[in-house]
Amino acid sequence: MSAFTPHVALPLPLTAEPTEAGAVRVTGVTPEMIRGIVNDFYMACRCDPTLGPIFARQISDWDAHLERIRNFWGAAMLGTGEYSGRPMEVHNSIPRLTAEHFSIWLRLFRRTVERWCTPEDATVIMTMAGRMARNIMATCPMMQRGEGRA
Repeated sequence: MSAFTPHVALPLPLTAEPTEAGAVRVTGVTPEMIRGIVNDFYMACRCDPTLGPIFARQISDWDAHLERIRNFWGAAMLGTGEYSGRPMEVHNSIPRLTAEHFSIWLRLFRRTVERWCTPEDATVIMTMAGRMARNIMATCPMMQRGEGRA
């Protein structure tokens, strides 16, 4: 991910092949898989005792949020170009976000991705997710001051 830019342009997938339309996609990952991953993952987040309350405070329109996140992962993994947003800014505005929250997020995401993907595709997606978490933590004002450490 292009870290530290206010408006993020997503890079090409790490393991990619060109498609007929000129887009790029990770071998084996489909829009249906992305939909399933995002839906299942956010259900797990909403049920998690640590992350659930944070999401409940931050998100009022779940349908819109899920669509935005599906677009993000579609752009990241399939080169769809359907995402436009400022994920660093959004995450940095969440009060009291800690490294523990990102650790839980990554653990839940990994479990979900591994249910939906081949090991090879799961590795590519988790590499992107790990990079995203590190970039957000690196730019989070609370963590820079040492307040966001678990």
